[in-house]
Amino acid sequence: MKRIFIAHILPKELLIKNKVSPAASNFSLNLVSGGGFDKVFSIAGTNISGEIPFSILKDRRFELIYLNKLRKKGGLFVKLSALIEQVLLYKKLPKNASVWFYNLTTISAVIYILCMLFKKGVKRNVIVLDFTPSKKKISMQNMILMLINRAHAIIRLSYSDLFTCSNSAILPGVTPKETKASLIEKTNKEFLLSGVLSENISQISLILDVFSELPDCILHITGFARENEVKLKNYSNRYENIIYHGKVDFEEYKKLLQHVTFVLSTRDKNYPENMCNFPSKIIESLLYNRAVVSTIKYKQIEGINYFEIASDKDTMKKQLKTIVSMPEAMLMIYVNQGEEVARRYNTDVWNETMEKLETGVRK
Repeated sequence: MKRIFIAHILPKELLIKNKVSPAASNFSLNLVSGGGFDKVFSIAGTNISGEIPFSILKDRRFELIYLNKLRKKGGLFVKLSALIEQVLLYKKLPKNASVWFYNLTTISAVIYILCMLFKKGVKRNVIVLDFTPSKKKISMQNMILMLINRAHAIIRLSYSDLFTCSNSAILPGVTPKETKASLIEKTNKEFLLSGVLSENISQISLILDVFSELPDCILHITGFARENEVKLKNYSNRYENIIYHGKVDFEEYKKLLQHVTFVLSTRDKNYPENMCNFPSKIIESLLYNRAVVSTIKYKQIEGINYFEIASDKDTMKKQLKTIVSMPEAMLMIYVNQGEEVARRYNTDVWNETMEKLETGVRK
């Protein structure tokens, strides 16, 4: 039985051009690095348009299904292209394969449904990284959720009760086959906030207000600002301890990551989607031996040391002051946990989990 992965891995040039977060590509490439798949296909979202040079389209690690002629026309042609690409990919799937989907969305659900109807020998498995529930009884999201729960198996990053497939496992992230990360020998008062810099994902306005009143703590910010770009630049210009780096490439990001002691994960727990996922930055930061400061408590990483802080300004400010004032010996408990994280979530663990679920029976 061949194991196939359907992901959303895209060339770096395309991600930068279309201002798309690299999280999906990074997760998938980490998982693929373990050699657990016989074949990897990649499809692009409807937010990706334009023509891709043939040299970029070809990558030995995966096959990118992308219709240049339609995508470059833009508009509705991009949506039409995404539909046709799914049909083309479906035709490439062997009849008795075990197919793992990176999430299940409108740009992959057609493949899933076609397999359900016409290739019943295909095992439909979903890696549920994130999901945004809908309050409406009839919605595309609820249909997607129904399909996920009808999968042969799922691996999910969260404990949300929305996912009812009994043949499932929880793994909050994946670490690549090889990672070289320096140990922290002496802590500093520097923090990093990166990724999507929106209110629901990073509570960016709150974080800026808090650090504007913590002059001894240096805050580095990088990522996709979108509507908050002007505010970020204003705070960065006004406060010496707030440094906005904008969008940086992965090598520059790693330099920043290994320069700071603390990494912020400041999701708003009042948003339902934040209960259906797990921030990839947490696993990545722990892997690189940084200390994690989170506004949400996650039982997925029970036994790993990290700081939990509140989401109101005054309490957060007090807690951050307390953290950076802790004795060095106590702070060292929260750093240098990379080996433990790699042991728990490496690609061998993922491959073994997938194999166990594939041979399991869905109740």
